[in-house]
Amino acid sequence: MNSTIHLSVKIILLLWIVFGSLRLSEASIPGYYPKPKAIAVSDRNRNVRPEEIRVTTPDGQGLVPGEFVQVRSLNDRAWKFSGVVNSSTPDDAGLDPASFQPGFDDGKWDNISVPLNWYVQYPKAYQSPGEFKDPYFKGCYRRKLTLTSADLAGRRVILHFGVIGYEAELYVNGREAGGHHGDFVPWDVDITPWVRVGENTVAIRVVSDFGITPAVHTYGSQWARNNFKAGLWQEVYLRL
Repeated sequence: MNSTIHLSVKIILLLWIVFGSLRLSEASIPGYYPKPKAIAVSDRNRNVRPEEIRVTTPDGQGLVPGEFVQVRSLNDRAWKFSGVVNSSTPDDAGLDPASFQPGFDDGKWDNISVPLNWYVQYPKAYQSPGEFKDPYFKGCYRRKLTLTSADLAGRRVILHFGVIGYEAELYVNGREAGGHHGDFVPWDVDITPWVRVGENTVAIRVVSDFGITPAVHTYGSQWARNNFKAGLWQEVYLRL
């Protein structure tokens, strides 16, 4: 009996020594943590602005990349909109051609947010499809752009549209500056030849439709009418 107790005590002591040594060895190995780095409070969560980046060329000249390109957002409610016109053809039927010209009075037009699917502001075509026998829906956007002589000095003026649904014609100061179609394709237009110092007028004629048969373009999922988006439903900006 005594020998059994002594054996048990020896086993317990042995286990204690083994596990104790392991714990000591673990404790002797420090955990791996990055060394603390002092960061000035003013530098926390701070992005470097493009104009703060300065590069010196081999010949000693200084360059500021941020001065090369300026981006001005046109995402706002400064856009005027004619409202949605329904017709049997995709041409200008129902739209006043004078609305593409600088002197046109758009004072009675609605303001519309950009970006925005125009059917969100004018949902009747979604909600009452039985009232619209004709498949085409058209509208015209207008807004003013003010440019200075510094804006135009040695720069190209690029108008960027993220997406226009579906077909668009662009007029700058009454002159046609380009056309585009595609619900899912961005569009960049160089409008330098048509702009001037001071106030400029941009007008965009847009045509959308609800799945013409036979299909003449990609319509998207077409699970329901409200899958269709029309107008300037993604961002617009000016790049100088």
